[in-house]
Formats: sequence, structure tokens, C-alpha cells
Amino acid sequence: MFMSDRRIFQASRGYEYSSIYVPARDGKPTLLFLHGFPSHADDWESQIAHFAPLGYGIIAPDLLGYGDTSKPDAVGSYTFKAMSDDIAELLDHLKVESVVGVGHDFGANFLGRLAAYHPSRFQGLVFLAVGSGKPAQKFDAEAIQQMTKKMAGVVMFGYLSWLGGEEDPHAVLERHAKSAMSLLFAADGGEWMTWFHPLGAMKQFVTENRQIPVGEWYTPAMQDAHLAVFGAKDGYKGATRWYRMLVTNASLQEEEEAIANVKLEQPSIIVADAQSMPPQMGMLAEWVPNLTPKEVASGHWIHIERAEQVNRIIADFITTL
Repeated sequence: MFMSDRRIFQASRGYEYSSIYVPARDGKPTLLFLHGFPSHADDWESQIAHFAPLGYGIIAPDLLGYGDTSKPDAVGSYTFKAMSDDIAELLDHLKVESVVGVGHDFGANFLGRLAAYHPSRFQGLVFLAVGSGKPAQKFDAEAIQQMTKKMAGVVMFGYLSWLGGEEDPHAVLERHAKSAMSLLFAADGGEWMTWFHPLGAMKQFVTENRQIPVGEWYTPAMQDAHLAVFGAKDGYKGATRWYRMLVTNASLQEEEEAIANVKLEQPSIIVADAQSMPPQMGMLAEWVPNLTPKEVASGHWIHIERAEQVNRIIADFITTL
């Protein structure tokens, strides 16, 4: 029922955003859900189905470049400031003064920037699986990869070099969308150490159209919806431009000028598994002083794999605001 409540909003830049929108009732707060990669608004279905009937407002956009939202070509269209301003305009359009922000993966990274540029719009912040690094820090993918090799003996985050590389891989990902989905939503999270993190591994996996079992938590209906979005022409175009924006530091100058010394003072939680928690906490602690960890035994897709537990954590957090 609620998943079909879509609104189209045109930002002042001319880009159209498609969002699931359910107005709040009985004085309940509104939740703003920001998806990650490669995801879309419909992947919040377990959260929407839980919170909307209780009267909580829901805003779950397909972020720029994803799903039914506009997919501009220019990497410069995807800077964190520009996209933050788009979302602030969306809130204005819906006449929602403030929200509880919930972000997963790249959406969690974006949530930190969005709250930094527009702090008055957020009552609280929920980071799922990953955090958000302090703004105005130069991003160096190669340095990160070499550091992980030195510390752990293996290269991590090798996928950044392909997804954000000069040779935009979006057409390959669209052509082999089922292969990419099987890797990114793998039943065995250990496959990421073989086919996602090492340099060149994801490119090889997808280009060769390999497939591995998808987690049962990513239901057949969710898989069908995913493939309809990402297997379409330009389905991955915006997604790869987010990564290109990151690795080319396209957002850096704006952050240096506006939010370099910002701290996120809102009550905040990070929900992550035991292995991920220490580095994510460390990253957030630099600039999010009112932060509480909530550990959940899960893989990366924590809001899908452990939906009931995550929903309970979010609900409990809201009562403290």
C-alpha cells in the first residue's frame, strides 16, 4: 500500500526526484530514508511497512541518478552540496521542517553531509552499516587500498577503482545486472573478500557474467524490482557517477568552504556488526560527539537482513529525541 505512494518533485536545478511519501500523523516525526549502492527507495520496504502504519511520516527518495529520479551526465551534478540542497528543497516542498535521518551505505555517507549543510532539518541521525567521514578531507582511493594491504595483508575497497574509474562501467553493470546483484547481495558475505574488495575482482566477476547465490533475505520480489531498475538503460549511470564524484574529490572545495569545521550535534546512532563497528565509530567520533553504537549481528544489508531488530533500534532511538 505505502510503497505505491510516490511523489515527483522538481528541484530548482531542474532534476526530478521520485520519492515514496507518507505524511506523518498524530504528531509523530518523519523519517527520511537515504539508500546506498546499488539500491533504491523500494529496498526500505520493511521499514516503511513497520513505521508508516504507526503514524510516522516517510520520505524515501530514489537518490539522484537512481531509479525513477533524474540521471544527469555531469559528475559535477552529484556533489554532496548540490544533492543536499535538492533534498532540503524536497523537504520544503513537502512542508516538513525536520526529520530523523536514516542512511545506509553511501546513503549514510550522504546523510552526514546533508546534516552538515542543513543541520536544522535533523532531529536525529541513524547511520546503518557505515558512517560518514569528517568533511573536507581529500579522498585517496589508492592510499586507502595500500593502507589496508599493509595492515590486513590484502587490498580492500578495490571496487572503488572500477566503479569510480575513467572508463565508466555502467553499461557493463546494466548488461550483467543479475551478475552484479548476485555479488552485491550475496548469501555468503565472504565472497566479497574474493570478488569485491581485491583490485580488478569486481570487474572480472561482472564482465564474465558470473553468478553466486543471493541471500534469501533479498526476496524474489525485491530481486525483480532491483533488476527492473538496474538492468534498464542507464540503470547504473548515476550510481557510478556517485563513485566518480568521490574518487575525483568533486565535493571537496565546497566542503572546505562551508562545512570543514562542522560537528553534528544531533543525537546519533551507528548500527553495525561487531567487525565493522570500531572503524565506523572511529570515523564518526571525529565530528559526531553525541554518538551511540548499536551492534547487530548482520551482513552489510543490515536493514534488510535484520529488519525487525533494526526497526526496533530505530523506534527506541526516536523515543529518546
